Amino acid sequence: MLSASYRRRPNPANKVRPMNWSRPLYVAALLLLALLAPLPASGAAARQVTGSVDYRILMAPSPGQAIVLAALQLPETVRLPATVRIPVPPGMTVTWAGEISSGDPSKDRERPYVLRTGNGGKYAEFEVEEFRRAQIDLAGREISTGTALVSEQFDFVQSVPSGESGFSVRVPPGAHDVGVDPAATGEPQVGASGEAVYPLPARQLKPGETTRVSVSYRVRQAPADGADGAGGPRRILIGIAVAALLVIAALVVAVRGASRHG
Repeated sequence: MLSASYRRRPNPANKVRPMNWSRPLYVAALLLLALLAPLPASGAAARQVTGSVDYRILMAPSPGQAIVLAALQLPETVRLPATVRIPVPPGMTVTWAGEISSGDPSKDRERPYVLRTGNGGKYAEFEVEEFRRAQIDLAGREISTGTALVSEQFDFVQSVPSGESGFSVRVPPGAHDVGVDPAATGEPQVGASGEAVYPLPARQLKPGETTRVSVSYRVRQAPADGADGAGGPRRILIGIAVAALLVIAALVVAVRGASRHG
């Protein structure tokens, strides 16, 4: 029989120690907070993709209408896809929204958009995936027709933050005595069809701030019938035709009278 000195004594290192749950619980809590944390709001994403905005006012691209093209240029530092927000001028309606390619219109991409309310006005929100120039086409502004003088005002509300805002006005061929306010920063650029584009000074607008662009010009109206021009020869021809008919009618009456007394 083994003596007590040879009996196996319990090793303190082999004792079962209670598990320390503090570290696993801490990791689990961090994971839970990460899962429950709210996703970034769309407003935060929009603030990260602000860029310069370019407003182009096109007077009379079709009779009695004026449209505005509003384009947002994203900087190279912005990763795509990205959410953009472009202000919508008061009283105008978005007819198209999407991405503008670098020269080939067939590559432009139309994108679905949502209208939202910002600082003092509306804005269009949509995503761009391929190109860094986002644009909305705006219509719904009627201009006077049938008069020699055309005069309109356009208001622009900075409903969302952006970089510098640029402006330009295009008037139709034949327009003269053109006036723009604010004053143009240089000579107009005349296109092949005779339309003239007037560059206006750029502005850094604060959220909620409004700026106005005024446009006026005169158009040449076609002369009415009987006035100098094409109406003069026409009036002469009509007079000759009426005189000829009167002569023929007098001859017919004379012949009939002679036959009755013959």
